[in-house]
Amino acid sequence: MSPFQVEILPDAEKALGSLDTLAAERVLSRLGWLGANVDVVRPKPLHGSLDGFFKLRVGDLRVVYSLDRAAHLIQVHLIGNRNDIYKRRE
Repeated sequence: MSPFQVEILPDAEKALGSLDTLAAERVLSRLGWLGANVDVVRPKPLHGSLDGFFKLRVGDLRVVYSLDRAAHLIQVHLIGNRNDIYKRRE
């Protein structure tokens, strides 16, 4: 199956820009991997205020994304440290 397109939304793009270069490269690499392998990955669903979203672990960082299988699209909503990423939507 063809790879999914990854779209980084403005809030996530801002967070990505605030990361150091190595961390940002790791996140982008992992998102590229997810787009190519989404059919064999079991997404980790979130709950509560982030119900309907999924998380991707990149070291101590978390990427919060939504998945549209019909459109072959992964939308990245939030990127941040695991200690505070989930508090942003409360």
